[in-house]
Amino acid sequence: MNETENTWRTLQEKPLLVKSRWCAFGIHNWTQYMEPKQRREGVYFVDYQTRYCDSCQLVNVKTLRKAYA
Repeated sequence: MNETENTWRTLQEKPLLVKSRWCAFGIHNWTQYMEPKQRREGVYFVDYQTRYCDSCQLVNVKTLRKAYA
């Protein structure tokens, strides 16, 4: 739908337009969760997984575990 416009916006380093009209209403086409990763937040180790919307590239992060280091 907006592929041509998004190409120009990418070249001009502007934010991309939403490719699916449903994303504007909060209905996303999510990919599967990626492999779990770990990061450090202060004194905690946090295990998390991410997934992305195929249309608008919105990121969703799910926290699996937060453990004291």
